[in-house]
Amino acid sequence: MMLKNVYEINNISFLIAIDFNKIYDILNIIKNKTKEGVKVDIDKIPQWILALEQEDATFLKNFVLKSGSLKEIAKLYEVSYPTVRLRLDKLIQKIEISDQKEEEPFSTFIKGLAVDSRIDLETAKIIIEKYKQERDKTK
Repeated sequence: MMLKNVYEINNISFLIAIDFNKIYDILNIIKNKTKEGVKVDIDKIPQWILALEQEDATFLKNFVLKSGSLKEIAKLYEVSYPTVRLRLDKLIQKIEISDQKEEEPFSTFIKGLAVDSRIDLETAKIIIEKYKQERDKTK
């Protein structure tokens, strides 16, 4: 089953699609138990899920439970719709960063700091560029 919702903000439409079959498969992998305890095949869990912080995972769970309704999420968290939209945008950025497997972990880490607003975007770009220059010198 696939949930698809279209949102429109400032005349820009966003399509958000969630494949519940994939989520179900992942949950079954996690629930696979042995006599010694819980057996989890980490290789079968997408990297973007493993990279989520607990707060982000809870937000995603609530988003799914509320059928992708940003209005309902805003009510649940007692915040405005734009605040929820911003949170979802940041979560989408985190997932996209996690999906960039070809990048070095350091660059991904710095991008994550920028997405979390721990450092500003320009500083992140400077750090990544300097890192790449130094890395290329040592090759």
